[in-house]
Amino acid sequence: MLFTAPFDFPVDDAPALLQMELVELQCNDELKAKFHTSSLLSFFHDLVLSSSNFPKYIVHVQHIMAMFGSTHCCELLFSKIKYTKSHLHSQLSDRHLNDILLLCTSSIEPDIESILHGCEEEAWGGCGAVQHGAGGGGYRHALLE
Repeated sequence: MLFTAPFDFPVDDAPALLQMELVELQCNDELKAKFHTSSLLSFFHDLVLSSSNFPKYIVHVQHIMAMFGSTHCCELLFSKIKYTKSHLHSQLSDRHLNDILLLCTSSIEPDIESILHGCEEEAWGGCGAVQHGAGGGGYRHALLE
């Protein structure tokens, strides 16, 4: 509640290192008006950019806000692992799973078309991964190995 309702939070219940800043924050009528007229995220964004009066409280807010982003990333990664392992479980080694998760969590987009085009130009056997007629897997087999 110190994060979502700082102007209504009892000062005595706040951690000792935040109490003085919380009193100053609650006494600031301009910030109180901004808090009630803007979104929570917008209010804290403006507070961080415009004020150096509440450094300890700002650090507290940043820690709370960072939790949501890191939790989202962890949940997203777990979903990718679960999906990948359930659909490709018989074909995955630890190395393959690691490579797939790196691709899933990276912001870099692989250029699959140029990779496949490069393999075609190397006369099927020279690509290093694709072997013509071996196992009937073709490109799919090569990408999973």
